[in-house]
Amino acid sequence: MLKSLLPNDPTGEMLHIIDQLERTPSPPTSEGVWVSPGGARALMVAQTAAGGSDTDAQERAIEAVRAAFAEVRESPAGGAKALQLKLSGPGVFAVGARAKIERAAVRLSIASSILVVTLLFAVYRSWAALALGLAPVASGAVIGIAAVALGFGAVHGITLGFGITLIGESVDYSIYFFVQSRRLPQNEAGASDWQRACGPRSVWGC
Repeated sequence: MLKSLLPNDPTGEMLHIIDQLERTPSPPTSEGVWVSPGGARALMVAQTAAGGSDTDAQERAIEAVRAAFAEVRESPAGGAKALQLKLSGPGVFAVGARAKIERAAVRLSIASSILVVTLLFAVYRSWAALALGLAPVASGAVIGIAAVALGFGAVHGITLGFGITLIGESVDYSIYFFVQSRRLPQNEAGASDWQRACGPRSVWGC
């Protein structure tokens, strides 16, 4: 055991910690469960079969624990309704953090989309131009969601939020095209000539 610990613990701190734990009196137990001295609280440790990085499995495990606890509270046992459940651990933290990130990503995506649409309409002043400018973003989002749903069965909110944010790059060309095409011609070439010169096939030359 010492040989296996030596590379990661050359100073032997683990042995000192084990020695201190052996001197510490163990918590009281009741029917094989750790309880507080007054018996008002119980501590139970659960280990999931799935890895800690599998947030979906951790969420299902947490829901299973809460469902089992809710079933106990609804039982006719005396005082069961007064029981409270508090969960902690890396799995709980990971699930809670993911939920907060998903809510924030969706909320920010909706707010930014409203602002972008409002700004584009103020510049275009045309519903048709606005619809054509947003078509690449809308079609890309729909195709991406459909592809992920077909391949993996579901799309996480955080994926949707950040994906729509990144796919906004596809609207840049339409913005450039519509804004430039509304400008007055600088030379003898008219607006139709500019559109032909700067169309999709010759955008690099433009």
